[in-house]
Amino acid sequence: MPEKESRLQALNREFVLNEKVYNFLLEKRTEAIIAKSAMVSFNKILESAQHPRQQKFPQPNMIMALALMLGFMTGLALIYVRNYFVPKVTSREDLERITDVPFLMNIERIHDQNDNQIPMPFINLGTKIMMLSETKKNIFITVTSTKKGEGKTYVASNLAKVLSTMDKKVLLVDMDIYNPGVEEVFGLQYQNNMAEVYSGNLDLMEAIQITPYPNLDVLNTGKLKAGINTFISSDKTGSMLQQIRSHYDVVIFDTPEAGLYMDAVPVMKISDINLYIVRANVTKSALLSNAEVLKEEYRINEVYHVLNAVNERRNYTGYFPEKKLEQQSELGEQLVGVLKKMNLWL
Repeated sequence: MPEKESRLQALNREFVLNEKVYNFLLEKRTEAIIAKSAMVSFNKILESAQHPRQQKFPQPNMIMALALMLGFMTGLALIYVRNYFVPKVTSREDLERITDVPFLMNIERIHDQNDNQIPMPFINLGTKIMMLSETKKNIFITVTSTKKGEGKTYVASNLAKVLSTMDKKVLLVDMDIYNPGVEEVFGLQYQNNMAEVYSGNLDLMEAIQITPYPNLDVLNTGKLKAGINTFISSDKTGSMLQQIRSHYDVVIFDTPEAGLYMDAVPVMKISDINLYIVRANVTKSALLSNAEVLKEEYRINEVYHVLNAVNERRNYTGYFPEKKLEQQSELGEQLVGVLKKMNLWL
């Protein structure tokens, strides 16, 4: 019958296919058993490979160019991110862009300072201060900053050394009772202080200590009973300041940080020049407004910013010297030449 015949043919085809698969698998099993027991590899080298003597891709020049571009773009990105999230003062341009307090001096970072040799930046600072106060016989100078660690004691002590070498009788008053540092700079041990003068136990001249530097003396305020209010309200303050003016040409007050304490404000009011220290790459840009607040709220005159510990080599004005600009221009031309050789200059 036709139906049974077609089913029979289908079964025959399926049987033949299964038989072929079975025979094939049986052959492969036999070959695998033989190969497993054999010690000789069945692999055969048809043609030996040739080792390339020169790199085809990517080209070394292209790799170098891409590395330069990637490094340049990464550096710009890091600078942008750093300035965006934690902007810090690095140069005179930053000061003038953020604050209206005038810039006075740029002091470079000094790695190896000789105690017997005064660094050139402070000589320039002393010269500029004398030029600002050339019409005054006796001047008071206050040195302060927003926070601890910006170098106000360092600047005050070196400025005192410089002015003492200019035949000026200098008195450095250590008013920082919270973080005193003048004593360590000059290797002194305070014996008497201004607090004893206020209590009536000591004369002012007896409280002043001499230093190894000619024309340079040091006065420690000590712990006043009412803090800076003693300096403000005491009747003895006027006579003491008058006595100091009669004996010294320059008086420098090293005060506590103005961002935390009010001690600097009364002294800044009576000073002829006020130096507000800013540490490069440390002081945050947001803190620069503190100097403006003090100047406006308390009507303090003659406030100047001094940029301390500048890493980048600049002159005393805070700008690049002419030689540095020439070097940068030459470096830029060399970079352009390299990019042109690599066919990457647009």
